[in-house]
Amino acid sequence: MTRLAAADYEALTADEQAKHRIVSCTLGAVALCTGTKAQHRLEQQARSSAELEVGSVMKLFAATA
Repeated sequence: MTRLAAADYEALTADEQAKHRIVSCTLGAVALCTGTKAQHRLEQQARSSAELEVGSVMKLFAATA
């Protein structure tokens, strides 16, 4: 993220700007899903349920935003 933030976004071509946004979003999603709050909520859910449904997991991550 540090390297992306340092890029001169306006100097990038349209394709490079699109790639910049995609990588930024992907890294942001990873950071959100691996943060302490998200991991704690996921851990609690995993302990209380034998099976985790994708929808319920996504709601847990949304709650950390």
